[in-house]
Amino acid sequence: MNDRVLAQFATGPAYEEMVAVTHNKHAAFAAKYNADFITVREAKSATWQRGRPRNINFRKLEIMVEMVEKYQKVLYLDADTVSVRDDFDIFAAAGYGIAFCAVWENQRIVPTHINAGICLINSSPEVKEFLHEWNKSSGGETYKGVDTWHDQAIMNRMMEDRKWRDLLTILPNRFNWCADTQEARDPFIRAFHGKARRIEQIRGLCK
Repeated sequence: MNDRVLAQFATGPAYEEMVAVTHNKHAAFAAKYNADFITVREAKSATWQRGRPRNINFRKLEIMVEMVEKYQKVLYLDADTVSVRDDFDIFAAAGYGIAFCAVWENQRIVPTHINAGICLINSSPEVKEFLHEWNKSSGGETYKGVDTWHDQAIMNRMMEDRKWRDLLTILPNRFNWCADTQEARDPFIRAFHGKARRIEQIRGLCK
């Protein structure tokens, strides 16, 4: 087993199709940089709230908690993302704690926030504590009036606390390029968060 892992999560036909399309590209990237590659396919969350499974969006937090117990560095990619370049070791950008990209532009579409679709983790006791606290959240939270961000809304609120913000690295948008909200030159990772016809665009990048 390597000390680093690229992990993805898919639930349902649409997301399973996405990770199937990107599988070979991501497996090759992981192999080049001596990382394991793990795709989790499950239909429900492993943890429960009030006698029923949590919203499936929280499964990725459970995966992160599991991965940092086994690996030093974890690169988590949402199913609708594609690593489009292999000439840079993305794991090298892990920094001290936990790294995300942020949306600063186009407030007409979404308010400024940290995007959790791509997460780069360098494991430590403090980072493990943060992930456990993030994972303990029950869901239903909002952030800046947006009530559909689930785990992402919780993380944004947590990062307003200095205790957790000291672990935060904001990466350039090259690590999470998304049309209209997170565009950047020469991206390492392309993302299609919530975009229509995204499977067609993902297929185009994986030819």
